[in-house]
Amino acid sequence: MISKIVLLVFTAMVILLPLCLYKSRKKVMIRLYHRMVGQDTARQLYHRVLLLTLLTYHCMYLNAYYAPFDAAVSTVVFAVFFAKCDVSKWLCLLHDNKKLFGNIAVATMVVAFIPHLFITAVTIAIVLMAALLYPSRQLIEYWKDNDKRLPLLQDDELFVILYF
Repeated sequence: MISKIVLLVFTAMVILLPLCLYKSRKKVMIRLYHRMVGQDTARQLYHRVLLLTLLTYHCMYLNAYYAPFDAAVSTVVFAVFFAKCDVSKWLCLLHDNKKLFGNIAVATMVVAFIPHLFITAVTIAIVLMAALLYPSRQLIEYWKDNDKRLPLLQDDELFVILYF
């Protein structure tokens, strides 16, 4: 029973976290934005947290529903994603290309209603949520120029606008 409750919380996280954190102007979030843009190690930590979130979700799903065949497709998808792909490149691509992001989001909604593929839809939704909070490639390149970085450090509103 507890595993089903935790699974429900994980599924609700896909909706609630972007609502609370997207374009947030709180000091904690602005500090996180600065670190995500300025430090490659912060982005690597973000990738690892995303991987751990997906692994935890899969374990909770298998523990709650005892359906290993349901999780097979999703496990292959995120294992290939983290093993063979450049995660940073894909998250930047999803963040920067709004049309691709929208198409994948609609496809995810369709996949969610196909029997035995719900966990795949939640896996893709978690990756989309992670892409929402990832810095754009343009801002990362902009940040590398010291002359352009100073105005961004002084004006939090401009920085949040450019981040998203």
